[in-house]
Amino acid sequence: MRKKISIILVFLFSGSFLILLGQLNSEGPNNDIFLSDQRGKQTNLLENSGGKRVINLWTSWCEYCQEELMEIQHFVENNKVYSEQVFSINLTKNEKSEKVVVEFLQNNPVSYPVLFDKKGEAEKYFDVFVIPTTVILDENGDIINRVEGPVSEDQLKDFLEVEN
Repeated sequence: MRKKISIILVFLFSGSFLILLGQLNSEGPNNDIFLSDQRGKQTNLLENSGGKRVINLWTSWCEYCQEELMEIQHFVENNKVYSEQVFSINLTKNEKSEKVVVEFLQNNPVSYPVLFDKKGEAEKYFDVFVIPTTVILDENGDIINRVEGPVSEDQLKDFLEVEN
């Protein structure tokens, strides 16, 4: 009888621990991620936008990222209707300084929003292990596509279902 009670107690404590662990680590779809641009304007990346969003995560020292920024710029110039659905996130925590990023952007201007991930919030939320990484979010903020490495203009067209 004591053995059965001990087994039951172990299961109860294990279950309670797993439930607590799940609550502590949960990053549900309703979390907000507010990032600022170089002028201080904040944007909530997970806000319901009514459409798909392109989130590109990069660093200024990454050669592939530099090329990709121009590829995305080309996409935005050719598909202006999507310009408010494209967000560039500099992984500022992985840079020498924010000043280096600002100087990089002055020399390589883009017309779509560039946000600064100073604390690594977006990097963690989107599980970035490869730079660059691009994620496509649906209207609810759920990831529906992911590219680890450079993304092309053609891929962006496919992800956003752009008609040629």
